[in-house]
Amino acid sequence: MSFRLPQRVSAVLIIRSASTLDPLLGIFTGVFAYYLYETNPRMALPPEQKLDTLVRWKVEKYQANRAQSYSEGTSSDTELSKLLAQVKEK
Repeated sequence: MSFRLPQRVSAVLIIRSASTLDPLLGIFTGVFAYYLYETNPRMALPPEQKLDTLVRWKVEKYQANRAQSYSEGTSSDTELSKLLAQVKEK
């Protein structure tokens, strides 16, 4: 005696598994396609246009902006503490 799921239930299980696998398949396909795009010898991208170089540049730019805002932020912190002191006085 074997146990069989009704067809309606098995179809629901297949649809649910497909809906969870579709995004993973899409992400894998996109990453793989970009990998092939960058490593294709016919494309021959210059090194400054490869993803790792662009990401490194963006991170360095973000760190420079953050360091600049941090150095400027120390003066704004004192201004903020002065404003808080004024509010407490009232």
